[in-house]
Amino acid sequence: METEFTNCNWVPGINSFLLTLTESVVHFISTQELANELCDEKRFRKFVGGPLGQVRAFAGDGLFTAQTYPEKEAEPNWGKAHRILMPAFGPQSIQQMLPNMLDIGNLSRLHLY
Repeated sequence: METEFTNCNWVPGINSFLLTLTESVVHFISTQELANELCDEKRFRKFVGGPLGQVRAFAGDGLFTAQTYPEKEAEPNWGKAHRILMPAFGPQSIQQMLPNMLDIGNLSRLHLY
């Protein structure tokens, strides 16, 4: 079964595409090299606004809602949450989870078709 995205725009030359979902545009990338580029914390920073800002209003600062820029004003709870959660989501842990994730994905796919 092939899916056609009428609201999807391929961005030539950089292995990515833009998908318009209701009022938002989601940018997807398809190479590890580009992911490494976009995850360069020296060049890009997290934006705590929009829906994430609304979560911050009632949940406070944490891993996803803490301000991390500029560094001298970074909130300490981000570092605490990062150090606690990082081992659970490091490469070795994810590799151990992979068989279960594949099973769940395959079961979901079978259920949809």
